[in-house]
Amino acid sequence: MLSGDTEVTLSWQSPHEPNGEIIRYEVFLKIKEYYGCKDLKLPTSNNHIITKSTTESTVTISDLHLYTLYSAEIVAYNSRHHSTNEEITFATAQSEMPSEVFSQFRIENWKLLWNPPENCTMILGPLAARIKIHGVSDAVKNFYIIKQTKSYSLNLNGVYPKLNGVERYVAKIYVIRNFHNLENSSAYQEYEFETPPLAPPEVTNLEIVEIDNYQTSAVILLRWQSPLPPVNGKLRAYGIELCNINHKKCLTSVEVQNDEFCDLWDNFICRVVDELLENLQIIKVFAYNVNVTEPGSSSRVSVQMIQDAAPDAPENYTFSVSNNSIVDLRWLHPWRTIGRLRCFRIKIQEIFSGLRRRVSRSPLETLMNSSNNVLEYPVTHYMRNYTERLYLFPSTQYIIYIQAVTVANITSDVKFVEIYTSSTAAFEGLLDAVVDKSDSTILLNIPSVLNDTRDSTMHIIVKGPNLCEQYSEVPEHLRVSAGVETNEIAWQAAEVATNKLAGEQFKVGDNRIYGNARSCPLKPGEFYKIMIMVTERNSSAEPIVLVKSIRVEISLKHHEAWIVPIVLLLAVIGVVFYLYRRYIVNFINFYQSLMKYKLVLHSLKSNM
Repeated sequence: MLSGDTEVTLSWQSPHEPNGEIIRYEVFLKIKEYYGCKDLKLPTSNNHIITKSTTESTVTISDLHLYTLYSAEIVAYNSRHHSTNEEITFATAQSEMPSEVFSQFRIENWKLLWNPPENCTMILGPLAARIKIHGVSDAVKNFYIIKQTKSYSLNLNGVYPKLNGVERYVAKIYVIRNFHNLENSSAYQEYEFETPPLAPPEVTNLEIVEIDNYQTSAVILLRWQSPLPPVNGKLRAYGIELCNINHKKCLTSVEVQNDEFCDLWDNFICRVVDELLENLQIIKVFAYNVNVTEPGSSSRVSVQMIQDAAPDAPENYTFSVSNNSIVDLRWLHPWRTIGRLRCFRIKIQEIFSGLRRRVSRSPLETLMNSSNNVLEYPVTHYMRNYTERLYLFPSTQYIIYIQAVTVANITSDVKFVEIYTSSTAAFEGLLDAVVDKSDSTILLNIPSVLNDTRDSTMHIIVKGPNLCEQYSEVPEHLRVSAGVETNEIAWQAAEVATNKLAGEQFKVGDNRIYGNARSCPLKPGEFYKIMIMVTERNSSAEPIVLVKSIRVEISLKHHEAWIVPIVLLLAVIGVVFYLYRRYIVNFINFYQSLMKYKLVLHSLKSNM
């Protein structure tokens, strides 16, 4: 009996008539057949004999070969003779984990082929094959299948999922005992191979872009993309087939080269075909590979699907706003036009304007229909990118709509953008300042403001000392724009609506209140820097600024001017009084001298 996979214990009884004393037994163990060779219908060439001699009626023999048929013969010996042979046969078990390896693993005519292990005596059980195939090249690196068979070939045409053409794969083949057993992961043959080219898969994203019925004969613009990789080889060309109702008649168009890319879209193939069939219903497109006669599977599209469709709206509709409220609209050609395009219709709707007064924007007015603010951008030839420049009003909110319009006056859905044009407020001249010595003020001639808005405010800011006990400080958000440093003296002389002062005169130093500020009196002999600023509420734009620097050459202030005539009058009176006194003194001296002369003269006359 077998005491293990590779060990047998033989037992027997002594002869009934030994004819003497049994001195030994001879056991002859012989391989009758290797089942591995038998399965392959090969002869057993090695009849290895194991001989054992014993005096006992039992013997154990080890290191037997698995999956083998043995015969055991026992002969009894006495001192002179031996008995006849007693024979028994037994078979060893198969191995559970295969160690065999198939030989000559190869590929021929799109078939994987292999041979049995080269030495059939080393086959330790029934043979079946487990083939694992996985992709090597990038396009198929995620491909993986397992196939099992008891034959010695695998037709790759029948493998599912299918192998792709002109791609590299590696196949590993393992010996298994049956389809449910594990393989020995360290015992296999490996073969890497490249598949031959095959017909490509179907093209992708096939669409009818446009049917132009306004030509001599109707033409159809088709668009598609190449098959998704792997493409089973190298693409050579595309074919187009036109079929009428129920496919009663089909016409094959000329081949389309694989580099006939669309002008309007990246990575797409485009082709215009004539509608050669009456009642055209189905259009098929298929691809060809190099060195492959058969086309790939076809993609198809129905003409009926677009007959009642509208064109798509313009793609990627955007805008940019430049200086002076110039708006550039940009958009791409519609994805599908369905029919021949006539124009893009642009409608401009004004939502709100902050302007106090409008200035004509003639370029816009000539383009727009004054009744509904609509302009049409004519399509003379198709382009990838379209642009239209609009001259809009500043500080104004608009919604600008756009839609595609075909020759048959079928319109697309509407797309729109919301635009708020920035402020373009600007002074229309320079700031002029004149010192008025009569009342110690500075007279400003403020220029008008172009494109002024309703919510704008004019600030008159003065840098320099003043005579006010309390004055309006410069708001913190204006100090930087006004260039006011932390340690500088600056104050507001006025803060009013822009239209109150724009184009008017203003006196700095007249001590009057203007809005939220007082125009404080000025100090004589000081240097002043005056800034006119216009700000807009809820606007991120920087304020516009006019600056004037001036020195005040004023001797006295207006509230001390009455002293001047009094001082002058007193001075005149003093001078007159002084001159009068001199005159009286001189006259008295002259009179006294004259009197003395007359007395002397009279005395002389008397003596004569």
